[in-house]
Amino acid sequence: MGSSKISNLLVISLFLALSMMTTGVRGMYHVYVYNMLGENENLWVHCSSKDDDLGIHLVPYQSDFHWKFNVNIFRTTLFSCDLAKKTVSGHFVIFNAKRDDGNCKDDQCIWHVKKDGIYFYNAFAMRDELKFRWP
Repeated sequence: MGSSKISNLLVISLFLALSMMTTGVRGMYHVYVYNMLGENENLWVHCSSKDDDLGIHLVPYQSDFHWKFNVNIFRTTLFSCDLAKKTVSGHFVIFNAKRDDGNCKDDQCIWHVKKDGIYFYNAFAMRDELKFRWP
């Protein structure tokens, strides 16, 4: 191999190594989906990404379903969830690495599912923000 090919290979290797280090250190997220529908109202949650299906979970009132993961090198990690209550259900993007980077305090993304919609908890402002209405 010529010296320019070796240089290019070294640069690419260094870039990938740094990307993986950054992903491992900065890229671990914890997502929480809380049932805040009201007493005796259960929430069904089924979340998945392109690579992972987290299964179907029954979440009682004031409980949560949560998971943790690393984002990929290109920061294209996306988790969507089918959420259902009594007679209404919907499909929502709960985590999008490009959207949520910097919005989740201490890399914890918290969602509150309420009667009128799905709220993202803005930990910096300490308030719920309506992001999705039920269909």
